[in-house]
Amino acid sequence: MLHGMSTVRVTPEHLRPQTLPHVCVVSGVPTDRIRKLRAPRTIGTGSVLLFGAFAPFAAAFGGIDVYLPFAPDVFRRRRIALAVMAAAPLVAVAALAAGVRDVALIAVAFASIAAVLAAAIVRQRRSPEVHYDAADDTVLVGRAHPAFVAALRPPS
Repeated sequence: MLHGMSTVRVTPEHLRPQTLPHVCVVSGVPTDRIRKLRAPRTIGTGSVLLFGAFAPFAAAFGGIDVYLPFAPDVFRRRRIALAVMAAAPLVAVAALAAGVRDVALIAVAFASIAAVLAAAIVRQRRSPEVHYDAADDTVLVGRAHPAFVAALRPPS
C-alpha cells in the first residue's frame, strides 16, 4: 500500500527494539522482524551556506542508528530489487564480452538500464524515509504505514 502513507516525528528512544510496535513500517501487517537502519542527519540552511558543496558529506557522517519493524515479504522485495540493480549491468557487460554486437547489444543495454531504473523505483517506493534532526533530537520517519504510526503513538 502506497496511498495514505504517513510521516511521524519521534524521539530516538521510540525507535529502539524494546519500544517498537510489532507492526511493519511499510505494509502495516503484524511482524516480529526488526531491522537496523542508518538515519542521516538533516541538513539545515545554515550548514549549506557555511559548508556549501561539502554539506552532503558532513550530513553523511552524522546520524544515528534506528530500528524499524519490517514484514519478511517487504524486506524480501527490497533484497530482490537490490539484486536486480546489481545484476543488470553485469548482464550488459557479459553480453559485450561475449561478442554480442549491433541491435542485440543495444537491446541488452536498454533492458539493463530499464531493469536498474525499475528496481530503483521499487526499492525507493517501498522504503521508509528516515532522517535525524540533531537540532531538536528527533527522527523523522516518512512513508510509514498509518497502522505503524498509530501503534507507535498510543492515544493519550
